[in-house]
Amino acid sequence: MNHLLQITFLFAIVILSHHQTSAINPENYTSREDVLKSITSEELMSYVYELTEPKYKGRLAGSPEYMHVAGYVAGLLESWGIEPLGDDNTYFQYFDWPYAEVLSKGEVNLFRDGEMVALSAPDDY
Repeated sequence: MNHLLQITFLFAIVILSHHQTSAINPENYTSREDVLKSITSEELMSYVYELTEPKYKGRLAGSPEYMHVAGYVAGLLESWGIEPLGDDNTYFQYFDWPYAEVLSKGEVNLFRDGEMVALSAPDDY
């Protein structure tokens, strides 16, 4: 999952969690605009910074780091009062998803005007 998709997903979770909380306590907010204003950019960025920490090694689906991040997000949902609707009344839905680690950066060669130009990671791609 790329960073933009992760940020969008997390932003949606934050908005929905605040919305669900306001639905339980309607006196907290009078409009959707109030819900949006209740979330600071600093708060959102703190989630982004945590999710993109190097210690999670890219959060490859099924990896131990991915499961650690999933636990972090589940903890956020619980702290926000979001009702768990996953397997066995948890925040998780389990399914088989094998993963593979990519051990090589690969090779990219660009052919331009009859010449080959070898590109190298991470400088060129």
